[in-house]
Amino acid sequence: MSNQQFPYLEDLKATIKRLDRLDDSIDKNKPADDHRPMTDLSRQEMTASLAANKAEVEARLANFDTSVKTGFAELRAEFAGLRTEMANARTEAAKQNNESLRWIIGSVFTFVSISVAIIAALINFSKTDKGPVPAAVQPTPIVIYGQPAPLANPPATVQPSR
Repeated sequence: MSNQQFPYLEDLKATIKRLDRLDDSIDKNKPADDHRPMTDLSRQEMTASLAANKAEVEARLANFDTSVKTGFAELRAEFAGLRTEMANARTEAAKQNNESLRWIIGSVFTFVSISVAIIAALINFSKTDKGPVPAAVQPTPIVIYGQPAPLANPPATVQPSR
């Protein structure tokens, strides 16, 4: 492998050597090159340092507690506003649904009424469209002839010979 293919390889090797030296100094309980040895603390200094840390932590916790309570109060207020908006939206949607239903029912009723009227008109026109009706057509009269009166002396009938 050449350094031209991996130019960062030399930097990586140098970093590993520095880490090894730091690791050796920690393992041997030797201070690192950039740190000074620490002097022993007295009990009073340790107590004062702990008290200062405790006060700082308590102040941060109080600040955090206040910010959390304030944040939750703001969230509750926002959620109450959202609930109100959702209730108003539901009411508006119900009104629009009701109005749409009225229009649909009215449209269907109108369509059915117009359809029935058109069908009735077509039936009516088809009946009268067969042509003109003669003005005064009288049926042929039925003539009943009377029977001739019987003769007083019926004519003699000739008997055929046998």
